Amino acid sequence: MGDYEFAKLVKERSNGKITIEVYHSKQLGEEKAVIEQVQLGAIDFTRVSLAPVASFDAKFNALQMPFLL
Repeated sequence: MGDYEFAKLVKERSNGKITIEVYHSKQLGEEKAVIEQVQLGAIDFTRVSLAPVASFDAKFNALQMPFLL
């Protein structure tokens, strides 16, 4: 998975000074709850899909619109 490769590269390129722990399969909660934890500082960063992000800022809904010709 890309998450594990990212964690490996960060550790290598920082000479072990930075480590990233990967939690998968909603171990930290649903996406919306994880975003809230990032806002509160409980989680440093996350990778989530766009739909839950749009519930925090409606501008992101424009990116979810189907491609129009």
